Amino acid sequence: MKITYLIRKGLSLFVLFQVASCGLKSPLLKKESSEKVKSPSTESKVRIPLATPVVAIAEKEKTSSASGSIPATTSPLIVATPISNMLREVSDIFLGDEHSCALSKHGTVFCWGWNSSGQLGDGTSIDRAKPVAVQGLESGVKSVSLGTYHSCAVSNSGGVKCWGHNGAGQLGDGSRSHRKNAVEVIGLLNGVSKLALGSYHSCALLLTGGVKCWGQGSSGQLGNGTRPLFGQDLPTEVTGLDSGVKAISAGGTIIDGQTCALLNSGKV
Repeated sequence: MKITYLIRKGLSLFVLFQVASCGLKSPLLKKESSEKVKSPSTESKVRIPLATPVVAIAEKEKTSSASGSIPATTSPLIVATPISNMLREVSDIFLGDEHSCALSKHGTVFCWGWNSSGQLGDGTSIDRAKPVAVQGLESGVKSVSLGTYHSCAVSNSGGVKCWGHNGAGQLGDGSRSHRKNAVEVIGLLNGVSKLALGSYHSCALLLTGGVKCWGQGSSGQLGNGTRPLFGQDLPTEVTGLDSGVKAISAGGTIIDGQTCALLNSGKV
């Protein structure tokens, strides 16, 4: 089992991987690049010098107690290393299931990881071990949100663009075509405050306090009174939430998605 953490120190972005002692399992790791580094103490470290988000992984072996009542065990340590020199001025980070994105203080978006449906937005479907710029989002982005295989961004002007998997219409461009570049969400060229992405559906919180959703809706997660088995291609208003909403959150899977809203009154 692999647990991934991302942290930011100052304006530098770091990635932390905690890997189970039973072995390394990641498409970004190359076994042939591993080398053991011995220290004077009882610790043994395995360093993986890669040009990837992961640079070093360490394991510390605990010795038995003097009485022998505590058996020797192995526990993973965590080593933090900057992901890339291009991410020295990061203002925020966002995680999908198997891809990650960073927003620079200049409003540029960089993504890396799995890219099977174009969710990195670099014009390809090639997996990336290093951050790549999202085409068409070189500046002016204020926030990003990630689903399982799709990504969306809100511009400073309140417009929304999405890219990646579109099998359920979750990109909101009126089609079911996967997009390797960011495309505009129809009807949301301005007026959007925040986004919330589930696995296969997307929602936008408007400046007016209303909410619109699109994409997979078989569980009623779009909130418009319908359950479209094959999704909704365009944003639709959430019934009863035309104003007064403070925050939204989306989650679930392609089978059982859900969406929630926090009202200005404090009710959910």
